[in-house]
Amino acid sequence: MGITRDTAQVNHWGVAALEFDIRFHAPIGAGDIHTLRSGLLDFGDKTFRFGHSFYNDSSTALAATFDVLGCMFNLKARRAMTIPDETRAQAQDLMIAWPPANEFKKLSGYSNSRSFHQGKNAGMSVLGFMV
Repeated sequence: MGITRDTAQVNHWGVAALEFDIRFHAPIGAGDIHTLRSGLLDFGDKTFRFGHSFYNDSSTALAATFDVLGCMFNLKARRAMTIPDETRAQAQDLMIAWPPANEFKKLSGYSNSRSFHQGKNAGMSVLGFMV
């Protein structure tokens, strides 16, 4: 969301995951190569939602989705805090459409590999790996 580790430490900010909605749409097999796409879905005053979509690179099928409700947390006061306007503005670039497409669309410049790699495209982070 545009918050650096230094900013979080100086301001005593943290985040807490409050609720998870995990759905499996297709089998996840050992040895399959998958791509994880992540981004922000929504903002409230103190809460935000982020999502992960997990695609099988071989079949292009959506294998799983993870929808998480979180909140900004003031670690000193030990309570939820209002998301700062500057953080909200920076996070707008990380918003993604939800629910995700049922099939994986390959990103330009992206290739499958057994090695760890990541990149960015249209506000979402992309991580490829082998299960």
